[in-house]
Amino acid sequence: MERTIKRIADLSVQSSHVDYVDSSAFYANDNAHDWVVKTFNDNLPVTLTGSVEAVVQRPDGTWVTGMAGIISGNIVSVTLTAECYKQVGQILCMMIYTEGSTKLVLDVFYTRVQAGYAAPAWLESE
Repeated sequence: MERTIKRIADLSVQSSHVDYVDSSAFYANDNAHDWVVKTFNDNLPVTLTGSVEAVVQRPDGTWVTGMAGIISGNIVSVTLTAECYKQVGQILCMMIYTEGSTKLVLDVFYTRVQAGYAAPAWLESE
C-alpha cells in the first residue's frame, strides 16, 4: 500500500512550524510512503546537487536513519521503511539535505502510526 506524501519547501522561508499530515500509516507497513518534496527559492524552482535522507523519530524516542533519497532537479523523494512503523503513536519525520558540510532541513512533519492491519502490496494488486 504505497501512498505519496507531497510537500513543498521554499528555501527562502524560515519557519519553525511543524505540520500534522494524515498519512494513513499502519503498524508494520513496509515502504508504505513515498515522501516527495518540490523545492523552491523565492518561489522559483531550485536545482539541488547534494544528497538527501529522511530521519524519523518513533514514539519511544528511537531515531530511524539511513533512508537515502533521490534528487532530480528540484524534486526530492525518499521512501520510508518499515522501521518507521514499528510502534503505534505519533512519529516525527524530517528530510535533511546535505551539500558539502552544510545540512538543511527541507521538510518536517508529524503523523500517526495506527494499530491495525495493512494488507501486503501483492494482495492489493489482485
